[in-house]
Amino acid sequence: MAGINLDTDNSAVGSEIKSLAESMLRQLELGDLSKAVALVNNLNEVRDRTLYNEIGRLTRALHEAIKNMRVDSVGAASEIDHATDKLAYVSGNDR
Repeated sequence: MAGINLDTDNSAVGSEIKSLAESMLRQLELGDLSKAVALVNNLNEVRDRTLYNEIGRLTRALHEAIKNMRVDSVGAASEIDHATDKLAYVSGNDR
């Protein structure tokens, strides 16, 4: 099972998870299963929030990469057209 990289979200998430897990263990030791289950649900919410934040970060990075690729492609296409024009001029075959 893949782990969640808590470094991307800072140590606040790690602290929150640790606190919830410790509370859950205390509730289990006290025999209060309903509170322990509620804390498991809270842990799942933290996990989901962390996952959604990471997906958002990756989506933004992908979007920026695609934007940069388009800009680079347009520049490359312009350079290819310019080189083609030069070759046509040198060979005497103007378009």
